[in-house]
Amino acid sequence: MHTTICWLSLIFVAFPAVATEAAAGAVFKLATFNTALLPSNVIRQYSARKEALQTALADSSADVVCLQEIWRQQDILDIANTSRSRFPYYHSFNSMGMRGQKVPISNTAPCDVLDFLRAYTQCLNKSCLTAFSQGIAAGVSCAFVSCKLYMQSLGQYCVNCMLQADVGTSNDVTTAIQRQCIYLPTDNYATTHGLLLLSKYPLKKKVAATYHPNDVVPLTRGYISAEIDGLGPVMCTHLTTEGAFPSYFGPPPFTSFEELQTNETQQVLKAYPADREGFPPVLLGDFNHGPKSNILVGEHTVNYQLIIDAGYESPYITKVGTCTLCANNPLGGAAGSMKADRAVDHIYVAKGSNVTNVKRIWDNKLAVNTSGEALPISDHYGVQLSYHYVYEGTSSGRILSSSLLIAVTGIVLHGLI
Repeated sequence: MHTTICWLSLIFVAFPAVATEAAAGAVFKLATFNTALLPSNVIRQYSARKEALQTALADSSADVVCLQEIWRQQDILDIANTSRSRFPYYHSFNSMGMRGQKVPISNTAPCDVLDFLRAYTQCLNKSCLTAFSQGIAAGVSCAFVSCKLYMQSLGQYCVNCMLQADVGTSNDVTTAIQRQCIYLPTDNYATTHGLLLLSKYPLKKKVAATYHPNDVVPLTRGYISAEIDGLGPVMCTHLTTEGAFPSYFGPPPFTSFEELQTNETQQVLKAYPADREGFPPVLLGDFNHGPKSNILVGEHTVNYQLIIDAGYESPYITKVGTCTLCANNPLGGAAGSMKADRAVDHIYVAKGSNVTNVKRIWDNKLAVNTSGEALPISDHYGVQLSYHYVYEGTSSGRILSSSLLIAVTGIVLHGLI
């Protein structure tokens, strides 16, 4: 009888530990959203939309959210802090730096005065003044084409600041850049890559990686990732596209934005193969690619197909299939640069995964600008789904499926009784 009690004790002591690992059976609600929080007013009503985003996150039903285009460090902190009651855990480049190292706080301006004056007097003023008068995107594009060596010499933090300079209502780009990037050290402009991962659950094994760490580029791209018990690796990214830039000026050996995006896609698939041992990764973000359909214009479809061929699927495409970057969005559609419907925001899961409740989110008009016009939060709409995966591995320490666990427990108890 004493032996029987001991065996029963062992069963009930061990059972909670196994059940904790078997949290893999939980259903996780995952979401991705491009916020379009561009302080330079490329997309209008930045402040009103930021406030609306914070409200939407507080009311969100998601467990994990991947956000893109939050370019300023202060915005990262603001959104993480106001969302803390719903999402107590977050991950970003903000605390890890461009290459996985913490960025030191600096009291110096992002741009060196002499380097900037040299670039401005010897090239920018002569070649790109007209372009800068048309807006920051046009000016920086011209600068990388006509003054590339000077832009490289300025360094990434300076270029980040130039592209993010808040022109306010004056639309005076050159004055804004000089005031905010040379004379006022209000931000060290270590790039956030625009990424923020919010989670209801603890984030482990955090990673932050830059796609092109050795090149000065107008918009730094990369990914952040972490592991969540019962869910596995979750990666959050935003891939390159031509956007508002009129021509390619990225790093060699690539000759187009599509080639640059292909390289980034390949880096993602190498780091997070769908057939990895254990839990398959979940890839979230604005991938700036998507398929063509009878209602969608294809966007860099070759790169979408790369991910599909690698063993992933986009349930939003297969189950919903409507646009996330839409022509009728007043922030980026008919009133902006996008003239056709595209689906470029995805939550990629391994093929055959259990996915339900796939839907488009934050597509209603929430933000109200100073003139009383109701606007959506962003020029993109979000994607959300419910995801469930149970790993039935055989290696030591892996999770037993619920049916197998019940069977084994029943056999042991039967032998004791």
